[in-house]
Amino acid sequence: MSPEQIDALETIADQIMVHIELRRQREQAEAKRQRLADQLQATQQMAGIGTWEFDVATQGLNWSDEVYAIHAVPRGTRITVGQGLDFYAPECRRQIADAFEACLTQGRPFDEELQVITPRGQRVWVRSIGRASRDRHGKVIQVHGAFQDISARKRATEETKWLAGRLSATLESMTDGVFALDESWRFTYMNREAGRLLKRDTNAIVGKRLWDEFPGTEISEIGDAYRRAIAHNVTVEFASFYA
Repeated sequence: MSPEQIDALETIADQIMVHIELRRQREQAEAKRQRLADQLQATQQMAGIGTWEFDVATQGLNWSDEVYAIHAVPRGTRITVGQGLDFYAPECRRQIADAFEACLTQGRPFDEELQVITPRGQRVWVRSIGRASRDRHGKVIQVHGAFQDISARKRATEETKWLAGRLSATLESMTDGVFALDESWRFTYMNREAGRLLKRDTNAIVGKRLWDEFPGTEISEIGDAYRRAIAHNVTVEFASFYA
């Protein structure tokens, strides 16, 4: 074999090695991309958050897997913007349609909490966030955002409101005077009976300091008892007279 042939074979071998190395790098990059995609999908599923995007040029709407899951629609189903808006409850549809239109035409971002109705008739509370992307001329070319199932949070909020209402009704119906103070000794609540006994407006007193409203109590046995209750997190019973 001549020196020229040997050089040619070495050149071919080098090219093959370069090709193999480039292929290996591409495979590693693809594997890393897939791992990141899987991690993102797992995170979205755990948080109940999906992503979506609308391309102005193609008029194509893309949903992530979690958005499909929230809507209870098979993954990969082709959905138009109109069909996507139709998932919203009738009383919410105009609000989200106007928000999307303003984002699309003016680039105005939106963040709405509304209800969608799945094909099975189930109402789901969702948070829909939208942002616009522009080209170098300032024209909106894409609208994209996040979509989250917030039903659990909404239920917890409603339950808290219901319990607070029950508690307030109970306290207002009591024949004992009841009030609450925060860590700064400011009134946060006073029921009607406490207002009558202490001759205070139950709404106007909220936010005012105990010591300012009732001068002298801070250095009295009343102040001592209250501070002891706070310091040791205990119930303190005492009898006192204030005029």
